Amino acid sequence: MSILRRLLFALLLVVSIVISQTPPTQAISPPVLVKESVGTGQLAPPPCPLLPSLTGSCANYRWYNVCSGYIWAYSLPPGESVGVLFGGPAQPCVAPGNTVKRVITYFREPSFPPGYGGVKVFLHRDDEGDGCPEGVLAASGAFYPANRWNCSEFNTVIPPGLTHVIIRQMQDFSDAPSRQDARGKEFGNYSFATDGPFNGSCDPVGVPRSFYYGYGNTPTTCVPWVGPTQRDDNFLTWLIIDGAPTAVEQRSWGQIKGLYR
Repeated sequence: MSILRRLLFALLLVVSIVISQTPPTQAISPPVLVKESVGTGQLAPPPCPLLPSLTGSCANYRWYNVCSGYIWAYSLPPGESVGVLFGGPAQPCVAPGNTVKRVITYFREPSFPPGYGGVKVFLHRDDEGDGCPEGVLAASGAFYPANRWNCSEFNTVIPPGLTHVIIRQMQDFSDAPSRQDARGKEFGNYSFATDGPFNGSCDPVGVPRSFYYGYGNTPTTCVPWVGPTQRDDNFLTWLIIDGAPTAVEQRSWGQIKGLYR
């Protein structure tokens, strides 16, 4: 092999290594900083009336913080997915026997009319607690999200031995139209959102619990999500958990009468 060809081969090898090490999240379009009212979204439109079902009998968990009044809105290409890890010592209600009552997710200003594509929400087990999804415990069909808060009524019992779960959101690719809005700007169907940057006395940075999972119904990668400010932004996701039902001892009528003799 000539020296020139060897140099060319070495250059191609270096380029391929650099490309393979490029974080997958760089494939996502740059986000838009959106002014959002501070609060939990009780005035959300259907299909998610947050009250009275916002409260679980065991806990309501979230990692995001919108105290700054701003959020980052991302447009994911069809088939891409992201998610949030819940559980561990800080969230003890993610425990066997308890019930994931509902999941509340947030989408900002859908860019296409109903009937095109949708969003799928999955409840995954995470046996290792590392943020990488394993088996699916429950899933919602592809639905067209309302602007802001949306609900998935899972009512799924957490199986034995499991102390971590993941809520994964996927931009459905089954029926997606052209990725252009009325102005000719390309972006995905629905805007996924994370908490925003530092503002005044509010610093929303928290525990890194959000992840990017790549393309497809089955996650193809698992990397921590890092926001545009290179901080640990978290997706706007709630996990509502009911405690395990209290066991009631069954007694016969004869046993009950015997108590009063």
